[in-house]
Amino acid sequence: MAKPIYPGLKHITFEEASLLARVCREDGDDTKRTEELLACIDDCLDIQKNAKPTDNRCETINALEGRIVQADIFCKT
Repeated sequence: MAKPIYPGLKHITFEEASLLARVCREDGDDTKRTEELLACIDDCLDIQKNAKPTDNRCETINALEGRIVQADIFCKT
């Protein structure tokens, strides 16, 4: 049986989202930052899943990098 997916995401389960939220809370991240991190990870998983073996790897890597930079998850506020 498939595990339930977290609402609003395509690939991350409730269990995975709960674990990440707990870690983020322990690290002092707020809810908005945690949600952005979850969305970023989910989008990156989607980019990887949709990449075809015939696709240019550099384009896939650039798409992943672009999404991570857009998330602005490296700067603690």
